[in-house]
Amino acid sequence: VDLRDPLVKLSATWPSPYMPRPWLDEYASGEIVRFKPSLSGVERWKLTIADSRSGEVRSFEGDGNPPEMIGWDGLSRDGSPMPPGYTYSYVVEAWDRAGNKRNFVGKGFRLPSSSSHVSPSR
Repeated sequence: VDLRDPLVKLSATWPSPYMPRPWLDEYASGEIVRFKPSLSGVERWKLTIADSRSGEVRSFEGDGNPPEMIGWDGLSRDGSPMPPGYTYSYVVEAWDRAGNKRNFVGKGFRLPSSSSHVSPSR
């Protein structure tokens, strides 16, 4: 008796309950995290995003005051998407004209798995 043949025939017509590559829907796109550094009177600045192992994931920097909002698309320096659900942290470094450096450490945050936005606060 061949029990496999009827199952193979049925599987050709029944839809699968499993989605192919379901993890692709886990990644959001566009600016999914927004930072709002409210600094003024700085010569230069740098915002560094780190993973849970304190490894630098991405950084933004510039001269003068930082923009009102800095958006991060959830991609690492090499362009690969960072996994959602993990905790990330950030620090803003600011230098004044005299060369004094100040650090502002932000609260940890998680990347969303949908297209919602996260605005970490200082």
